[in-house]
Amino acid sequence: MIKYLYVMKQKLKLLLAYFRAFKTENLHTFINLIWGDIENWDEIFKTNKGKEIEISSSMLQIFEDVIKTYMRDFHKYNNYDNDDFWTLIVNIYPKENRINFQSECKVKRYYDKKSTFNISTEHSELNVVILNKINEIFEEELPEENYFEFTFDGEYDEINVDFDFDVSDESLFTDLTDNVMRTVDGRWWMDDGGAQGIIKIKKDESLIVDWVLRDYDYQMTLMNINVTPDNIKE
Repeated sequence: MIKYLYVMKQKLKLLLAYFRAFKTENLHTFINLIWGDIENWDEIFKTNKGKEIEISSSMLQIFEDVIKTYMRDFHKYNNYDNDDFWTLIVNIYPKENRINFQSECKVKRYYDKKSTFNISTEHSELNVVILNKINEIFEEELPEENYFEFTFDGEYDEINVDFDFDVSDESLFTDLTDNVMRTVDGRWWMDDGGAQGIIKIKKDESLIVDWVLRDYDYQMTLMNINVTPDNIKE
């Protein structure tokens, strides 16, 4: 282990000396990974002035060895709850003999939304397709009722619905959900994180949809690891 540490120190010194030859204050690169494996990387380093640099294969190997050495440390900071895909942000400071590692991971954000529509025959605010679906549900599934509500969850082109009453044709409710959500949130409402909520319908009076929009974004983690020849780990 001591021999390995000595070798890694010497390799890192060599790598940083190599970068110093480019006479720049900073170089950076972005590497996309899935868990611990590099998924997408152009192997290009950019200077703070925008110049693109491709390094030799031997230096590239040393750089990748440093990444592998710290992979367990990276995992401690990363959040894989939403996706194993993440981005390693690398900044190299040749004159300071330092490499800095930061990361971004996918996070899910939630947005509360609510819409109310008049569905009376004369003053309906919704299109005829939705009105026909509502009428069909009352006629086919709930002929003796004047009100019903159900919950839904839509994501990745799949809609799940749940009721506290018996139904014979669940597709009536999934179709209604899709048409209502397309109206309030657009054609692609199930993309990314999708949405979940509740639809409440009072016959010939109102439709209320109360939902939570889920959206994915990338957010910086707390990772801020500085690696130098003096502190490189075993």
